[in-house]
Amino acid sequence: MADPLIPYVAPDGTLSLEAAAQLIIRLLIPDGDGLVTLPQALADRPRQAEVAAAIEAVQADVVDLGPLERAVAAAATAAAVAQDGLATRAALGGTVGPDADWTIPAGAVHVVIPPLTAARSWSLPDADGYPRGQDLVLVDEVRSLGPASGLLVIPLAGSGDSIAGFADGILLADAGASVRLRRGLLSDVWVVT
Repeated sequence: MADPLIPYVAPDGTLSLEAAAQLIIRLLIPDGDGLVTLPQALADRPRQAEVAAAIEAVQADVVDLGPLERAVAAAATAAAVAQDGLATRAALGGTVGPDADWTIPAGAVHVVIPPLTAARSWSLPDADGYPRGQDLVLVDEVRSLGPASGLLVIPLAGSGDSIAGFADGILLADAGASVRLRRGLLSDVWVVT
């Protein structure tokens, strides 16, 4: 269909460049409830900075992130403090105890009982040196314990600690015996788990 307002037609019947330019200028683009020409729509479009400012204004109205950011920062600080506390109180790895009466060092979490030449007594470390809920494992890995070479595990004298349910301590006297003790959550007590 020929447009009488576009008089520029090439000899082969196609529109000339001038005719195409005239057509583009007259294209109508929906805008709200009406229509505007393409050049007007391009001129009226918001710039990137205006769009960013509008989005920021809406975000400020919708959510104040300040309390959330402060809560996240506080949680991160608490986690770092807890991690530092754990790092200074307990260490991964194992300790081989001596064939002697002995106090288990603070921070030990896995203690191997060596072959004992006689009955021995080992004192647990002060429970205050462990985070609440931390385990301490004592194990006869070489299966050398027996009636004549048993190990009595007792709370550290003067610490005020106790072993829940074992007022006289725990006697390990069977080959391969082990005990897992956990620092209590509510008090300075070792609990057999």
